[in-house]
Amino acid sequence: MIKFSTEVAFKTCVLGSLIGLSAVLINWGIITLLGGYKLIFNYQWSYLPVFFLFLIGYTIQAIAEELICRGYLMGYWLKKKRVVFAFLTNSILYVFLHVVNAGFDVYAALSLFLFSVLMSEIRLISGNIWLCSAINAAWHFSEGIIFGTVVSGFPAIRLFITSTPTSNTQWLNGGVFGIERGAISIMLLILLIMIVVRLHKHHLKSLPQQLG
Repeated sequence: MIKFSTEVAFKTCVLGSLIGLSAVLINWGIITLLGGYKLIFNYQWSYLPVFFLFLIGYTIQAIAEELICRGYLMGYWLKKKRVVFAFLTNSILYVFLHVVNAGFDVYAALSLFLFSVLMSEIRLISGNIWLCSAINAAWHFSEGIIFGTVVSGFPAIRLFITSTPTSNTQWLNGGVFGIERGAISIMLLILLIMIVVRLHKHHLKSLPQQLG
């Protein structure tokens, strides 16, 4: 399990938040451009206290998920030099944590598994749970609070934008489970996984020696 450093890098948290927000913005933006949502802008200044409360809540949830999956479980198998097993076990657990969510099905499971693989890559390369936690928190916070979509089967809070699905076409907007289940999200996650591998292929090749 990775210990939290007493010198928490502010830049790391900002970077993770920007990555999570940007990924959801691209996903949501493509769906909206394809006509998947009808938008209503409804932000009011009185929502600001609620905004920060949900930000804290999503952050706590993200840290808890990352500690369990990419911290303890993945770290346990990495210590045993079982990289592939470390990826698989924590990703399967991450999917299992969402099985009771509304709209959960094989496509939602695939999306969750790919998200976990992406987080596992980032954790393996950076060794930084804070970065993974920031991405996780910003990803889900922006889905429900900023862009007003369903978050992994949970209703959107919609403090900034109300994104109302224009149809029941699940491949586009993800249906009851939300945009994470949609084809755009799945393709985006695959692309991000490939980009991380491409950018850090030399580092990944040296992992066997580092773990050994």
